[in-house]
Amino acid sequence: MDGHKELSLTHRLTVGILLAVVTLVVLDNSPPPRPNSLDGKSGASEQEYCGSVSDLKTLSDALWQRRSSRKFSFTPKLELVDLAPLLKLATASLLDCQLRIFALSSKEMAIVNASPYSFEQKAIAGSELLKSFGAPGFLLDAPIVLVVTAPSKQSQRQHFQSGQLLQSLSLQFAEKGWGSCIVAGFNELAIKKALILQDERVLYLLPMGPMPGGK
Repeated sequence: MDGHKELSLTHRLTVGILLAVVTLVVLDNSPPPRPNSLDGKSGASEQEYCGSVSDLKTLSDALWQRRSSRKFSFTPKLELVDLAPLLKLATASLLDCQLRIFALSSKEMAIVNASPYSFEQKAIAGSELLKSFGAPGFLLDAPIVLVVTAPSKQSQRQHFQSGQLLQSLSLQFAEKGWGSCIVAGFNELAIKKALILQDERVLYLLPMGPMPGGK
């Protein structure tokens, strides 16, 4: 009889421990509570929240599709103006940002200020500027090359912001079926001379364009 009571007590303790463990696992893996709004403030509708969740599928697809590419196609043809909304979106969260982006295509150049955002096109052949950079072949073969610059006395924050910018652009390009390649090795003095940069440093280059055989 005593043995039966001892076994029953052991059984109850074991079941209790298992239930506690299962409860902790469920709580740990449960989704966080939905905020009242996307920015943590009250007032967002259910549709706004659901819209942000549905967008995650596109982001997930872009993360899977994104590849570093040095081979591009000129079909379909890309114009600098096609990048304007993407650049604006990529710089939207970069507050008090002093980055500039020079977008170079075969016949044009655009100068983009990150904050406040501005997009100015100039009738300057970007391909000729690239040749003066001493750029390698894959840069010359890219439909568009972006040059990211920052003030000479750049801070750690500006390097962080440039990473945000390049990541956002790369994912947006991937979502459209375009390729890109982040380049950190280049002749900075030649680029500064070609773009007439005084108190700026060149941080990165980003050649981009449609992928061969892509959409």
